[in-house]
Amino acid sequence: PMETTGPVDVDGVPLRIVHRPGQGELAEFALEVGAYALRFFADYYGIAYPGDKVDMVAVPDFAFGAMENLGCVVYRETLLLVDPESATQAELLAVVDVIAHELAHMW
Repeated sequence: PMETTGPVDVDGVPLRIVHRPGQGELAEFALEVGAYALRFFADYYGIAYPGDKVDMVAVPDFAFGAMENLGCVVYRETLLLVDPESATQAELLAVVDVIAHELAHMW
């Protein structure tokens, strides 16, 4: 079974992280990056996010880094869940890069 974070309201769009039990504390950085990216792209293009919600799903074994679908993006766990206190700058940048890349596909 999976767990979810509480939704973060991004200009009326709920953003959640879906993760394995016990990993919710590793989702905060991804929520912040996801919210920032959604607002950035909406402002940049002048077009609101076209979906009703965004779920970013962390799976432990995924052949690709991530795969986008409107409203649901699946990520390899290591590219979504991170502890900013112990992660390297390169690890944090990889998370930022993948989240921004996948959410950009929504436009």
